[in-house]
Amino acid sequence: MRERSGWAMFVFFASGALGFLALRSASDPFFPLLSGLFGASGLLLALWEESSVPDQSSAKSRAVTPSKCARPVVLAIAAAVIVTMLPGLGPSQGLALVQSRQEKPRKYLLMTGAIQTIDVLLSLVTFVVLGRARNGAVVLIANQLGKITVSALLSLLGVCLLVGGIAAVVTLFLLPYYVRGIAYVEYRFLCVGVLCLL
Repeated sequence: MRERSGWAMFVFFASGALGFLALRSASDPFFPLLSGLFGASGLLLALWEESSVPDQSSAKSRAVTPSKCARPVVLAIAAAVIVTMLPGLGPSQGLALVQSRQEKPRKYLLMTGAIQTIDVLLSLVTFVVLGRARNGAVVLIANQLGKITVSALLSLLGVCLLVGGIAAVVTLFLLPYYVRGIAYVEYRFLCVGVLCLL
C-alpha cells in the first residue's frame, strides 16, 4: 500500500510540475503536451514492446452489412444524446456507457466514430440554440464564422455529409492497395519517423 501511495504522490507532483513548466515556457502549450503525453509515449511503448503490424485480411471478408451496423449505430446515437445533455462528459465516457466487454473490434470502431461524429453535430445544434459551445471544434468554428445562424448550420451539415461521403468512397477505393502495401512497412522505422516529426 505504501508503494502505491508513493507512486501516486510522485505522479501527482510530476503532473503538476509538467503543467507549471508548460504553461510558463510555451505560448501554446497544448501541442507539446498532447504530443508528448499521448503521441510520443504510445510510439515509445510500441518500440519498447517491439510491436508489429498485424496481418491484414481482404476488405471483402470484413465487409460490414447494414444489419451489423444497426445496433452499434443506435447505441452510438443514444450515447451521443446522453453526452450532449450532461456537462463534463465526452465521447469516451459515452462509449463506456454503451460498450459491452464482448464487443467485437469492428463494432467498437464503428461506435467510436459514430459517437464522435454525432457529438460534434449535436454540439453545433446546441450552440445555435443555446449559444454555448461544448467542445473546441465548435469554438473554433464560431471564432471563424462569428455567430452561427440556422442557414450556416445547414450549410455545415451539408458539407459534413458531402465530405463524409467522398471520404468513404475514397477509403473503399484505396483500401485494397493499403492492405497489400502495409505488410511491407517496417513498423519500427515508421514509429521512429513519426517521433522525429513530433
